[in-house]
Amino acid sequence: MVTVKYASELDPLLELSLPSDWLVAVILEPGQAPADSDRPEDRLLGQLLSSGNDQQIVASRVTFLYCRGFEPDPETPIRDNQISVRYDSENAQYELSSVLAETTVSTADGVIEWVDEQFPAVETFVNTYLTLIELADDIHGLGQTGIRGLIETFETLDTIRATDLDSLVDVPYIDEENATALQTALEETNNIDLSQPTPLEQELRTVDGPLILDPQRGPVSGELVPSDSSNPKYRPDTFSATEPDDRELR
Repeated sequence: MVTVKYASELDPLLELSLPSDWLVAVILEPGQAPADSDRPEDRLLGQLLSSGNDQQIVASRVTFLYCRGFEPDPETPIRDNQISVRYDSENAQYELSSVLAETTVSTADGVIEWVDEQFPAVETFVNTYLTLIELADDIHGLGQTGIRGLIETFETLDTIRATDLDSLVDVPYIDEENATALQTALEETNNIDLSQPTPLEQELRTVDGPLILDPQRGPVSGELVPSDSSNPKYRPDTFSATEPDDRELR
């Protein structure tokens, strides 16, 4: 079990009431990997960062994770189901990013307002992506790059369905043939049945409270301690049903 110090300025975000199918995780900084890690690079990096430095490393980033969109294709997983918040202590501000936007704000209230706006936007992006990926299986020449371009340009399935062909073809990697096929598929299928949630997605929905997330290993067990306290505030556990190597949460 690892003890993770995190910037206390992140506390309001860990306490935020989340929409259904969302969770929040504190992201380990380099050198905060578990002491019992079986990865030599973890131990070496920890030694290098702590050598001659008595100051404890403090995690400065949290990520909000949408439970859909993990590994739609095992060979090319997407990372668009995340909203990232990093506290920049040097400039006393929060750096915010999602698949749709980036900005900085100076207060936790500002972060919460921005994140609340991003929740539905990211959900729409991910769900639209998953739907188009499923339809693309039967459309020659329609790949992930073209699909991302369509979503970034038109945002929703309804807009793509209603847009004229010339506008669709203006999107890189979209041509008249695959654009026509896509619109036909969308017109014929009003209610597209997405694939069943993966075991990981189902397990994520059971999480109660913040996680500790190692970008290389996935969720880890431990204690979360605010930087202005010596006592643990949260004790996240890893998942029980999935092996660490299968948890593609990076």
